[in-house]
Amino acid sequence: MNETLVVLGSDWYWEQDALYRFTLIRSPVQPARPHSPAALGRTRWELEGAHALTMTWEEHRALLSARRPFHDFQYLHRELNGEVRYLSASGEPVFGADGEFRGYRGITRDTTDHWAQRTQLEEAHSLLGVAAVVGRFGAWSADVRTGQVHWTEQARALYELPRTHGTTLAVAMSMYLPDDRERLRIAYERCAADGTPYDLELQAQTASGRRIWVRVTGVAVRDPEGRIVRLQGAVQDIDASKAAAVAYRDLAERFRSTLDSLTDGFATVDRDWRITYANAAAYALVQMPQGDALGRDFRELFPAVRDSVFEEHYRAAMDRGEVRRFDAYYAPLDTWFRVSAFPSGQGIAISFTDVTAATNARRLLQRQNEELERRVRERTEALRRINEELAAFSLAVAHDLRAPLAGIRGFTRAAAERLQPDGDAKVAHYLGRVDASAGRMEELLAGLLSLSRVGSAELVWQPVNLSALAREAAEALQAAHPARRVRVCVHDGLHARADLGLLRTLVDNLVGNAWKFSAGRDPAHIEVGQEPQGVYFVRDDGAGFDMTRAQELFAPFRRLHDVQEFSGVGIGLASARRVVERHGGRIWAESAPGEGAVFRFTLGPQAG
Repeated sequence: MNETLVVLGSDWYWEQDALYRFTLIRSPVQPARPHSPAALGRTRWELEGAHALTMTWEEHRALLSARRPFHDFQYLHRELNGEVRYLSASGEPVFGADGEFRGYRGITRDTTDHWAQRTQLEEAHSLLGVAAVVGRFGAWSADVRTGQVHWTEQARALYELPRTHGTTLAVAMSMYLPDDRERLRIAYERCAADGTPYDLELQAQTASGRRIWVRVTGVAVRDPEGRIVRLQGAVQDIDASKAAAVAYRDLAERFRSTLDSLTDGFATVDRDWRITYANAAAYALVQMPQGDALGRDFRELFPAVRDSVFEEHYRAAMDRGEVRRFDAYYAPLDTWFRVSAFPSGQGIAISFTDVTAATNARRLLQRQNEELERRVRERTEALRRINEELAAFSLAVAHDLRAPLAGIRGFTRAAAERLQPDGDAKVAHYLGRVDASAGRMEELLAGLLSLSRVGSAELVWQPVNLSALAREAAEALQAAHPARRVRVCVHDGLHARADLGLLRTLVDNLVGNAWKFSAGRDPAHIEVGQEPQGVYFVRDDGAGFDMTRAQELFAPFRRLHDVQEFSGVGIGLASARRVVERHGGRIWAESAPGEGAVFRFTLGPQAG
């Protein structure tokens, strides 16, 4: 009979043996659903994808071992296609005529839809609770006949009321400040009378005495006959938003006051090119009465802006969201403006100031600079021609004087040779002085020629090994003065990009200068190397010099030591400076009398 009742219903009928294995599963809708024939010969907990819900499998087996009936045992079954079914099983033990336990029989019902509805309801309640907490609102209802008011837990928390607090309409009304209480009373009575809903923002005082802003809504609820029997609605804490609104108004007012105090003009334009704000300085700069621009089309108010650089920049800010800064001339006002255009969500904001005076001054300065540059170019060209002429003159003079000097020396020596050994001694002395002076003059002319060539030679840029040049110079000096003991230390890896011939002149002069002025040392020490930032140096431990006369070192034909002590005509360091300057560098020296000297030089950016 049990099986017959199942067939008439929609449940599954099942039977199990004494080991709780399914021996029969029958369904009136779909045979062997949900887990047959795979279930036959297996226990419920051995079915693939079965999971107990209302109790554990251990607890369920203990119940079966006690031969006790069970009702509404909930479990889920995941089918082969992945679908999850929720099932409810009820069963009773079966005994034979001899009292021997035979197994279990019962029914199973598919409760998937019920579980889905219950889950959705629980989720809805949970979400509603979360929304109430996050949105800080609660609900209320009031019986229009008794005046009894019911609050939800969230609403009670909002007004800081205890859970056991019973509230009448009069008590609820008393929680609002007098002016707002009257507004609420009128709205409540109208809704209770004709069903007019209300939505009010009111100031209330909580049970602890704290004042808060709340939003209260109310609607009428009617019975089947259409009579209003209850009012219900929501109450929301808007205290924070009200405070934020007040703070925003205060901030906006301060911001507006700040903008009005600016000396620069400031205006805002919406996307329809209507002016929505302009400060006092803006009106003054465009020579317009204050307030006349609001709401007017920017391009109609200032027609000269159309198709101008102003419109180009304003459209870039408006359409592409670019910040634009520019100076432009506005002809109708004969004024130069410095403008900044900033994109905003509503359009653009424009800041501008009158820079006419500064622009005119800058243009005047630019014209003066251009005139000055023109004059400098002219003077430079004139100076270049003069220098070329001087160089040509020096070269010509040096060449032209060499022949007469050679003649003077030749005739002087011939005259000295014609004197008898016992001739006039004074005449021989005079002839010797003339020859020495002529020789000195030849040295000066040779130096002048050398200096002229250094200044006029065309530079040929190429890699130059300064280490090799320094060693060659030292070797040549040692060969010319084999009796001298000089220890020369040349650092490896001294390289530069320069003119090879001029660099050789530079190194020869500096190493030769160190060699000459260290003659009083035995042994003497000379070092050639490089310091950071591309600074080369030549150091010696020779006679040194007084730094107060350092500026005279590089002047042509100037000497800091007596010619009787150290030979030379004073051209070497002048030539060295000219070589360095032609390479875009500089040269300087440090020394003290009796403590040697160090000459440092750079060769400019091209030499790197």
